Amino acid sequence: MFHTAGRWMALAIWGLIATTAAAAHGALYLITDLGTLSGSTESHPQAINDFGVIAGYCSVGQGTFRAFRWSAGTMTKLPGLTSEYGVAYDINSSGVIVGKSGAPGFLGDAHATLWSVDNIVSDIRPPKESGSEADAINAAGQIAGWQSSNGLYYTRGFLRSTGGVYTDMGAFDGPDSTPDAINAAGVVVGTTGSNFYAIGHAFRWVNGTMTILSSLGGNSVAHDINSTGEIVGMCNITNGRRAVRWSTDGTIANLGTLGGYATSANAINDFGQIVGFNAPDAELKPDHAFLFSNDQGMKNLDSLISSNPGWVLREATDINNRGQIVGWGINPSGQTHGFLLTPVPEPRMMLAVTLCGGAMMRRRRI
Repeated sequence: MFHTAGRWMALAIWGLIATTAAAAHGALYLITDLGTLSGSTESHPQAINDFGVIAGYCSVGQGTFRAFRWSAGTMTKLPGLTSEYGVAYDINSSGVIVGKSGAPGFLGDAHATLWSVDNIVSDIRPPKESGSEADAINAAGQIAGWQSSNGLYYTRGFLRSTGGVYTDMGAFDGPDSTPDAINAAGVVVGTTGSNFYAIGHAFRWVNGTMTILSSLGGNSVAHDINSTGEIVGMCNITNGRRAVRWSTDGTIANLGTLGGYATSANAINDFGQIVGFNAPDAELKPDHAFLFSNDQGMKNLDSLISSNPGWVLREATDINNRGQIVGWGINPSGQTHGFLLTPVPEPRMMLAVTLCGGAMMRRRRI
């Protein structure tokens, strides 16, 4: 029991170090090329937990993907349900991964999937679905995702309890709802609307009640929520789209851009650090990844890499409570690969680690 507490204490210390270093001088990061699975051409990490374990997918061409787990420098292919096809979207603190697997296609071909810490694959599709995916999982094992039914071309969000019970999350202003994230309290965020979000509204869903979030005057999307209830996503404006953050009281803030037509906030950690991408035009193809913090504002992640060997970071997809960031970009060899950014602590921060670590060791001896 104490060892578990000590492990989480260490993570909290590292999180404090990472955010303090960032506040001090716009922290520098060491970059790691995640590589690809054998036979694939690209890698796209989607999530990282607080222990630095990453989930994502690799492309083998023509819309065919392979799900992977990356840990301590090793990328492992995750097995599929009926074929090698798979996409991993999220990973929780225990190392359980969720996503979809089956056959390539939009609706009806792939199904919500769970991979255990031992990479054992399980089919967790909801009853009577004709296609589904699992998009998010929290520490308790609650899972948020969406399903289509009877071959109909709309999606409906669901919450799967730890006991395997499915709850339909409903929808607003149309038949569709698509969850994107769930926090430790079981609060789900995502998008609801119609016509594949020709009309779209960011929502918060709590205990069976869906609440539409405020907007900047146009369509909105919610991508992530942290443990304190802060939500991030994207909203349409008159001349573009902007990354936004909703505070716990529902107030919306425009996070700005790096000079492009659009920005999107993909993830927020418990220290309020936000990551996402900038896009130059309405096609929304990412050209630069960003890091946003309250004191530093929005920063191009390319400028924060220590001794950048030639990477161009296109999109940041997740950030953990240690300040580690994952995403994808163009490496110095011109390949589209996933990356891991790890904050470089200042010398005084390393001293703090040593002192805190010593204190923890002394406590263990008592």
